[in-house]
Amino acid sequence: MKKHFDDVVRAIQGTGLKDKELKALLRAVAGAAWPDLPPWSTLPGAVIEETEKASVGSGVVVTFMDGDDRRKVVLGLAGEHYGRTDKSYTIPGGFINLSYTNGSALVAKSAAPEDPRTGAAREVEEEFKNADGSPLLRIDPARLKPMDTKTIAFKNGEKRVVIGMMLELNAMEVNTVKAHIAKLDTDPAYRAVVARHTENEASGKPELAGVELFTLDEVADGRCNLLHTDQQSLFEIVKVHYDERENTPRSIPTRAYMDKVMTLDGLAKNAERWRKAGGVQIGFTSGVYDIVHPGHISFLEDARRRCGKLVVVIASDRTVRAQKGDDKPIISQEKRAQTIAAMENVDAVIISDEPYHETILTAIRPDIMFKGDDYKGMKLIGAELAGRVELIPCAEKEFYSSSALIRKIRLGEPG
Repeated sequence: MKKHFDDVVRAIQGTGLKDKELKALLRAVAGAAWPDLPPWSTLPGAVIEETEKASVGSGVVVTFMDGDDRRKVVLGLAGEHYGRTDKSYTIPGGFINLSYTNGSALVAKSAAPEDPRTGAAREVEEEFKNADGSPLLRIDPARLKPMDTKTIAFKNGEKRVVIGMMLELNAMEVNTVKAHIAKLDTDPAYRAVVARHTENEASGKPELAGVELFTLDEVADGRCNLLHTDQQSLFEIVKVHYDERENTPRSIPTRAYMDKVMTLDGLAKNAERWRKAGGVQIGFTSGVYDIVHPGHISFLEDARRRCGKLVVVIASDRTVRAQKGDDKPIISQEKRAQTIAAMENVDAVIISDEPYHETILTAIRPDIMFKGDDYKGMKLIGAELAGRVELIPCAEKEFYSSSALIRKIRLGEPG
């Protein structure tokens, strides 16, 4: 039986059919020979796909706030693969293979099932291409924000779960996309090469013929000719999301706070991960950071320049009151941590309820402890828990401390 089946498979493969057509023929042959064959069966020499299954698709709205204060979206102009004669537009999206991870610019290939977020990031990289075939955008899956989920039933019995996501571009990515679009518009040869990198395996024709910008309002209001009309609702949801965000007072911590302000356990794990990456020296400094001033900024920048990762410890409200009186701090520990976390020179922030932070120092064992040069000649408690101590000269003498700044404000002196 196996020999006869292999002969049939070889004959079918000799026809030159590819992908969907080949699989459809194999299913038909197997179905005719074994009418009661379960749809999920795997046979020697060929895999018969399930016809009653659930698969996952994706759609990603790529968006940014432009300099003209209008929110824009990045759309792909549908290519020859779709056989449309009119200009129609689509967002990056497609089937996500859950059986293994295909990998992307930032996600390694793996035998593990692919996370829908990873698959969606991969789709953006696969559909928006540079002329050399590399991804126009390199997407960290964690940046994708799920916005909507739908279930679609096809005539062949397949059920597909479609996850709509949104990606907010940063300033550098916006410049990259705009430069790419400008070259597509002015250089036909460049446009043709880019299109070739989007060719569909089954049809051999480009899926995208170009990339263009629209306002989110245009697409959400139905003024853009979408290739897949069911995507309309996703743009509407994204528009509502931004309308609500821009008109609602902030009620959640900033992204920097969520990314960088850590528990003791989280900080210890990050320190271990940084060291395993190799060649990274961990720096440590601490302070109240009640009213952040240029002296703080200069100090943190100088400290970060001398290490690979900088951990900043924020003194808790309780310890500040114990040391400086009940009128301090002016700003709460969470808000002080949020401010320091927003600085690009800082890699991690932790709030400490100990005067000398021995527990934190013991947990991460920093390579360098940074202090201001006003500590010269002083005995530093906890210094033995760090590899070494480095004193940093104060670059902003007029901003020696928050107290000095407060004094200037009360006296009406210029900063």
